[in-house]
Amino acid sequence: MEITSRIRTLVRFPLLIAAVLHGASSSTAIAQDSSWTGAVAGPTVNDITYGYWMDNGNWDNGYWGPRASFNPTVGDVGYPVLMNEELWVSEHGPSTKMGSLVLTGGTIQLIGGVDTFKTPRVGAAGRGVFTQTGGNLYMNLGEFRIGMHNNIFSNPAANGLYTISGGTFSTVDGNPQVVNYGGGGNIVLNRNQYSAKFEQAEFRISGDARVILGQPDRVAQALRFGGGNGDPNSSILSVYGPDATIDIWGLEMDNASGTVVPDARNGLIRFSFDETGPSVINLIGEIGDTAQAMSPSGYAANLTRGYLDIDYTGGPLASGTSFTLMQATTGIINVDPVLFGLRDEDAGSWSMSLIDDDTKLVVEYFSSSNDIVIDVPSGTQTQAQAGYVAITTADSVTKIGAGTVVFDAANSYVGPTIISAGTLLVTNNNGLSTTAVTVETGGTMALPQDARVTVAVAGLAVDQAVGGGLLDLGGGQVSIAAGGITATDLRDDIIAGRNGGAWNGTTGITSTTAAASGGTRAVGYVVAGDSSAKVSFAAPGDTDLNGSVDVFDLVSVNSSGKYGTGAEANWSQGDFNYDSVTNVFDLVGINSAGAYGQGNYFPAASAGTGGVAAVPEPTTWTVLLAAAGAAAALRRRLRTF
Repeated sequence: MEITSRIRTLVRFPLLIAAVLHGASSSTAIAQDSSWTGAVAGPTVNDITYGYWMDNGNWDNGYWGPRASFNPTVGDVGYPVLMNEELWVSEHGPSTKMGSLVLTGGTIQLIGGVDTFKTPRVGAAGRGVFTQTGGNLYMNLGEFRIGMHNNIFSNPAANGLYTISGGTFSTVDGNPQVVNYGGGGNIVLNRNQYSAKFEQAEFRISGDARVILGQPDRVAQALRFGGGNGDPNSSILSVYGPDATIDIWGLEMDNASGTVVPDARNGLIRFSFDETGPSVINLIGEIGDTAQAMSPSGYAANLTRGYLDIDYTGGPLASGTSFTLMQATTGIINVDPVLFGLRDEDAGSWSMSLIDDDTKLVVEYFSSSNDIVIDVPSGTQTQAQAGYVAITTADSVTKIGAGTVVFDAANSYVGPTIISAGTLLVTNNNGLSTTAVTVETGGTMALPQDARVTVAVAGLAVDQAVGGGLLDLGGGQVSIAAGGITATDLRDDIIAGRNGGAWNGTTGITSTTAAASGGTRAVGYVVAGDSSAKVSFAAPGDTDLNGSVDVFDLVSVNSSGKYGTGAEANWSQGDFNYDSVTNVFDLVGINSAGAYGQGNYFPAASAGTGGVAAVPEPTTWTVLLAAAGAAAALRRRLRTF
């Protein structure tokens, strides 16, 4: 007995769990949410026991009309679901029973009758949405139509969406014993559109979904774009993210008879991705040489009458960065140079080409502005080695890649500097050209550890998020123009990098030179009256960050009037341990640092960076006497501790 005959003679088992509240006679039935499971055993085919969902009219609880009567969800419970009837997900149509369908787990196996070519439809007439987040959908015969608008219907324009973000959709896998002939199924977007109304069909692939469109049994190509009505986004294939697996045996755009606008560029292929790249469409076979093929044999893909949409969502890219979108293991990829190409809004930043003897479709990014992106994937490069002997003009400079670029030349650009990844090491005082600097999560700006480099910037922003940005002062200093950072943000950045006094924080502002000092060095800061600021490798007690701890620093602490009061204080007022007050512990810190009266403690200036600031000298005996008095007072406090 034929398998299908055996199936048709079995008792039908309804699988609807939630009762539908409105009968089939109502023309305004309200959609009900229902869960379908294979709770009751149905036929056993090839040692697999199925539960029935629908078979030859097992739709007593369904309703087609202006609105579908239920929105079922199929989960991973019970038996695999067997479908021996055409699947309609749409708001209208003679066989429609639902407006939406969700597959979260388990298996749906589509089958056909004797020599019957079954046709699942999503948005066949009116709107329909099929969402798959897990499980398996097997359709190893028949034609899956999305957004089809057939001329037999007088309903509104079709609008179909099949979106898969997890699980597997395959036209060749599943139980081969439930079909009456071998081979595979296929997908068509907007087949048989005859209406001038706006109609849209979208096949959307994202997440870690597995889409396997193998060799079809009765047609020339596994995925075909229908004619549409001339709208540039009426038939859409969307690929989101880098993790999906997509295998297609022949992809073809066409302009079928009945199209309202001849030669319309109705198709759209969208890739949405970040710097990790897109999910690649693997073209695993050639379009069959049949009467249904619009192209000659030897084509793995025939891209005509449509657009390529590049939706890049990542960080800055270096000019020349390329991504592979499609690759053919057999045959070639054909592109119509007149009727297929990038959207106008993408053509200003991307180019499209075929490489490797027309077996790969790639896009390449190029900057349409004077934005410079320096990509050092690994290791260390000078800016000259990275292609920039000196940067004189730039709308912006962005460092990407996990490696290190060294700004060892005097640059004069005025655009912002953004460190998105890896390290920007500045060894020249004029390396940053007083630009505004942003250190993003995953990025590091560094100054040399064993040399004094002082740089000036227009602004400073350091991301303090978990795993965020890092400014490593080494033995150097950064001066920030008025308005370039708030005193609060600067102090918070320093505290994040201080890491309890170890000066080895992974975010904020720190100093590897201070970290290696055994607790005798730190990071200090001064905010001037005009809100300009400087932050520097420092010794506790150096209130003015001039490289020497002397009587003038003691005078500054004494003059602030903060000592021993419990009033909030900053570094220049004697708070050297960042507890927000000035007290005897800060004096202990001065003494422990061993820098008082020892002259300049800064590392020597590196070549080409300029000289080290001189230690200020007293101008009058009055200043000296006052300084001596203040020093004596603070020494007495220290001795009594």
